[in-house]
Order: sequence, then structure tokens, then C-alpha cells
Amino acid sequence: MTSPTGSTPPTPVITAVAVVGLISVALIATRTPLAIFGLLGGAISWGLWQGWRGPRLLAIFFSVFTLLVGVSALGALVQGEPIQDTYTRLIAAATVGLIPASCATILLLLLPRSSRSWFSRYRRPKS
Repeated sequence: MTSPTGSTPPTPVITAVAVVGLISVALIATRTPLAIFGLLGGAISWGLWQGWRGPRLLAIFFSVFTLLVGVSALGALVQGEPIQDTYTRLIAAATVGLIPASCATILLLLLPRSSRSWFSRYRRPKS
């Protein structure tokens, strides 16, 4: 699948889209109020694929949010606190898995030059 400009996103963007999609599925699977953020993540993934700059910023904020959720779940597990009624141990463990995924998304959208150029305002025309 290509974007309307007729080109395929660079590998870091494709990877970030996949990670945001997986985070979205994980949040929807919690069947808690966090599922709403999972739906937002699906919309963000589409915008990233299209090369829109707004979803890039939203993806970074979304990843920071899921990073905080993962860290709070990790803190509860490490301290041996009882898991909240809305979480099971499996969901809490999956939420901890969001920590590296969120970090990867932030790095993939900010660091590689190909990723930054995908979201630049003006793209070079194809030769």
C-alpha cells in the first residue's frame, strides 16, 4: 500500500506504524477505559503512513502516555501491590511490555533522517 503521493514510507516509519498499531491493539485488549486510546492509536497509525506531521506529534505524545502507563504498572508489580480490579496479571505484564515499544516509537520517529524527511513539509519530486 502506498500513500497518495505514490511512494512507500521509509523503514523506520513502517516500523513505527507497526509498533503504534501493536500498542493500540494491546490497549484495546485491556477492555478498560484505556481502550479509547487504542482507537486513537489506530487513527494515528494511518496518519503516519500518509506522512502527515500532526499524527507524528500525536504518536510521540501517545507513546509517552503508554510509556507512563507501562512504568506505573511495572512499579505496581515490582512493589508487590495488588493488581487493580480492572487488570489481571496478564494484562499488567502486557502493559509492562509497552515500555520498550513506546521508546522504540519515539526514537524511530525522531532520530532517522529518512523518518524526518518523510514528515517534512516539502518533499522532493520523484525523478
